[in-house]
Amino acid sequence: MDWIIEQMRKKTWSPYAAGVFFGLVNVLALIMISKPLGASSAFGKLVGLGLSGVFPKAVDIMYFKFVAPPAVNFTVIILLGVVIGGFISSKMSGDFRWRTVTDEQWIDMFGPAIWKKWVVAFLGGIILEFSAGLAGGCTSGLAISGTMQLAPSGLIFIGGLFTTGILTSLLIYGKKW
Repeated sequence: MDWIIEQMRKKTWSPYAAGVFFGLVNVLALIMISKPLGASSAFGKLVGLGLSGVFPKAVDIMYFKFVAPPAVNFTVIILLGVVIGGFISSKMSGDFRWRTVTDEQWIDMFGPAIWKKWVVAFLGGIILEFSAGLAGGCTSGLAISGTMQLAPSGLIFIGGLFTTGILTSLLIYGKKW
Protein backbone atom coordinates (compact mmCIF):
# COMPACT_ATOMS: atom_id res chain seq x y z
CA MET A 1 0.00 0.00 0.00
CA ASP A 2 2.88 2.36 0.78
CA TRP A 3 4.26 1.74 -2.71
CA ILE A 4 0.92 2.72 -4.31
CA ILE A 5 0.73 5.92 -2.26
CA GLU A 6 4.33 6.71 -3.15
CA GLN A 7 3.50 6.27 -6.85
CA MET A 8 0.41 8.50 -6.55
CA ARG A 9 2.53 11.29 -5.06
CA LYS A 10 4.86 11.41 -8.07
CA LYS A 11 4.36 14.39 -10.39
CA THR A 12 4.91 12.21 -13.47
CA TRP A 13 5.05 8.54 -14.26
CA SER A 14 7.21 6.75 -16.74
CA PRO A 15 5.19 6.62 -19.99
CA TYR A 16 6.03 2.92 -20.22
CA ALA A 17 4.70 2.18 -16.74
CA ALA A 18 1.60 4.30 -17.36
CA GLY A 19 1.01 2.54 -20.69
CA VAL A 20 1.30 -0.91 -19.13
CA PHE A 21 -0.99 0.10 -16.25
CA PHE A 22 -3.57 1.58 -18.63
CA GLY A 23 -3.44 -1.55 -20.76
CA LEU A 24 -4.06 -3.71 -17.69
CA VAL A 25 -7.03 -1.55 -16.68
CA ASN A 26 -8.42 -1.92 -20.19
CA VAL A 27 -8.02 -5.71 -20.09
CA LEU A 28 -9.65 -5.87 -16.65
CA ALA A 29 -12.58 -3.78 -17.92
CA LEU A 30 -13.10 -6.19 -20.81
CA ILE A 31 -12.86 -9.27 -18.57
CA MET A 32 -14.92 -7.98 -15.66
CA ILE A 33 -17.66 -5.93 -17.32
CA SER A 34 -17.27 -6.77 -21.02
CA LYS A 35 -16.89 -3.09 -21.94
CA PRO A 36 -13.90 -1.27 -23.38
CA LEU A 37 -12.88 2.00 -21.78
CA GLY A 38 -14.34 5.04 -23.49
CA ALA A 39 -16.13 8.17 -22.41
CA SER A 40 -16.87 10.15 -25.55
CA SER A 41 -20.65 9.82 -25.32
CA ALA A 42 -20.72 10.92 -21.67
CA PHE A 43 -20.93 14.64 -22.43
CA GLY A 44 -23.76 14.10 -24.93
CA LYS A 45 -25.66 11.98 -22.44
CA LEU A 46 -25.25 14.59 -19.70
CA VAL A 47 -26.26 17.44 -22.03
CA GLY A 48 -29.28 15.38 -23.08
CA LEU A 49 -30.25 14.83 -19.45
CA GLY A 50 -30.01 18.55 -18.76
CA LEU A 51 -31.96 19.51 -21.87
CA SER A 52 -34.68 16.90 -21.29
CA GLY A 53 -35.52 18.56 -18.00
CA VAL A 54 -35.69 22.08 -19.44
CA PHE A 55 -36.45 21.69 -23.16
CA PRO A 56 -37.82 18.15 -23.74
CA LYS A 57 -38.34 18.80 -27.47
CA ALA A 58 -34.62 19.56 -27.85
CA VAL A 59 -33.72 15.91 -27.21
CA ASP A 60 -36.31 14.67 -29.69
CA ILE A 61 -33.68 14.38 -32.43
CA MET A 62 -31.77 11.47 -33.98
CA TYR A 63 -28.56 12.24 -32.06
CA PHE A 64 -30.17 11.89 -28.64
CA LYS A 65 -32.41 9.00 -29.71
CA PHE A 66 -29.73 6.75 -31.20
CA VAL A 67 -26.19 8.12 -30.66
CA ALA A 68 -26.18 9.47 -27.11
CA PRO A 69 -29.50 8.86 -25.36
CA PRO A 70 -29.76 10.90 -22.15
CA ALA A 71 -28.67 8.65 -19.29
CA VAL A 72 -26.15 8.10 -16.53
CA ASN A 73 -24.34 4.98 -17.70
CA PHE A 74 -20.87 3.42 -17.81
CA THR A 75 -19.33 6.23 -19.88
CA VAL A 76 -20.61 8.92 -17.52
CA ILE A 77 -19.16 7.00 -14.56
CA ILE A 78 -15.79 6.73 -16.35
CA LEU A 79 -15.86 10.47 -17.05
CA LEU A 80 -16.56 11.24 -13.40
CA GLY A 81 -13.80 8.83 -12.39
CA VAL A 82 -11.32 10.59 -14.68
CA VAL A 83 -12.16 13.99 -13.19
CA ILE A 84 -12.16 12.79 -9.57
CA GLY A 85 -9.04 10.63 -10.06
CA GLY A 86 -7.18 13.49 -11.73
CA PHE A 87 -8.12 15.82 -8.89
CA ILE A 88 -7.00 13.35 -6.21
CA SER A 89 -3.76 12.61 -8.03
CA SER A 90 -2.92 16.31 -8.50
CA LYS A 91 -3.64 17.01 -4.82
CA MET A 92 -1.51 14.05 -3.69
CA SER A 93 1.42 15.13 -5.87
CA GLY A 94 1.09 18.74 -4.73
CA ASP A 95 0.66 19.83 -8.35
CA PHE A 96 -2.93 21.12 -8.14
CA ARG A 97 -3.60 24.77 -8.91
CA TRP A 98 -6.13 26.72 -10.93
CA ARG A 99 -4.62 28.09 -14.09
CA THR A 100 -5.36 29.01 -17.65
CA VAL A 101 -3.03 27.13 -19.89
CA THR A 102 -1.21 29.71 -21.95
CA ASP A 103 1.59 28.47 -24.07
CA GLU A 104 4.06 30.35 -26.19
CA GLN A 105 2.83 28.75 -29.41
CA TRP A 106 -0.76 29.89 -28.85
CA ILE A 107 0.23 33.42 -27.83
CA ASP A 108 2.47 33.83 -30.87
CA MET A 109 -0.31 32.78 -33.23
CA PHE A 110 -3.46 34.20 -31.63
CA GLY A 111 -2.38 36.68 -28.98
CA PRO A 112 -2.62 36.61 -25.16
CA ALA A 113 -6.47 36.82 -24.90
CA ILE A 114 -7.66 33.91 -22.77
CA TRP A 115 -11.26 34.18 -24.00
CA LYS A 116 -10.18 33.13 -27.51
CA LYS A 117 -8.73 29.94 -26.13
CA TRP A 118 -11.90 29.21 -24.13
CA VAL A 119 -14.11 29.79 -27.19
CA VAL A 120 -11.94 27.58 -29.40
CA ALA A 121 -11.77 24.87 -26.74
CA PHE A 122 -15.55 24.95 -26.23
CA LEU A 123 -16.35 24.82 -29.95
CA GLY A 124 -13.71 22.15 -30.50
CA GLY A 125 -15.22 20.10 -27.69
CA ILE A 126 -18.69 20.29 -29.24
CA ILE A 127 -17.33 19.22 -32.65
CA LEU A 128 -15.31 16.40 -31.08
CA GLU A 129 -18.23 15.11 -29.02
CA PHE A 130 -20.68 15.19 -31.91
CA SER A 131 -18.20 13.58 -34.32
CA ALA A 132 -17.16 10.90 -31.82
CA GLY A 133 -20.82 10.05 -31.27
CA LEU A 134 -21.40 9.63 -34.99
CA ALA A 135 -18.17 7.62 -35.45
CA GLY A 136 -18.92 5.30 -32.55
CA GLY A 137 -16.05 6.44 -30.33
CA CYS A 138 -13.18 8.84 -29.81
CA THR A 139 -9.53 8.61 -28.87
CA SER A 140 -10.17 6.47 -25.81
CA GLY A 141 -12.88 4.22 -27.23
CA LEU A 142 -11.77 3.72 -30.82
CA ALA A 143 -8.07 4.48 -30.77
CA ILE A 144 -6.92 3.03 -27.46
CA SER A 145 -9.49 0.35 -26.66
CA GLY A 146 -10.20 -0.51 -30.30
CA THR A 147 -6.54 -0.78 -31.25
CA MET A 148 -5.82 -2.85 -28.15
CA GLN A 149 -8.38 -5.36 -29.45
CA LEU A 150 -6.94 -5.07 -33.00
CA ALA A 151 -10.32 -3.87 -34.25
CA PRO A 152 -10.06 -2.61 -37.86
CA SER A 153 -12.14 0.45 -36.91
CA GLY A 154 -9.57 1.37 -34.26
CA LEU A 155 -6.64 0.99 -36.64
CA ILE A 156 -8.40 3.06 -39.31
CA PHE A 157 -9.25 5.69 -36.70
CA ILE A 158 -5.59 5.95 -35.59
CA GLY A 159 -4.49 6.52 -39.20
CA GLY A 160 -7.17 9.15 -39.70
CA LEU A 161 -6.38 10.76 -36.36
CA PHE A 162 -2.73 11.31 -37.15
CA THR A 163 -3.36 12.32 -40.76
CA THR A 164 -6.00 14.92 -39.92
CA GLY A 165 -4.01 16.10 -36.90
CA ILE A 166 -0.96 16.82 -39.04
CA LEU A 167 -3.03 18.49 -41.76
CA THR A 168 -4.93 20.62 -39.22
CA SER A 169 -1.69 21.71 -37.57
CA LEU A 170 -0.26 22.70 -40.93
CA LEU A 171 -3.47 24.58 -41.78
CA ILE A 172 -3.55 26.51 -38.49
CA TYR A 173 0.12 27.05 -37.80
CA GLY A 174 1.58 26.76 -41.28
CA LYS A 175 5.29 26.24 -41.39
CA LYS A 176 5.86 28.50 -38.40
CA TRP A 177 6.06 25.57 -36.00
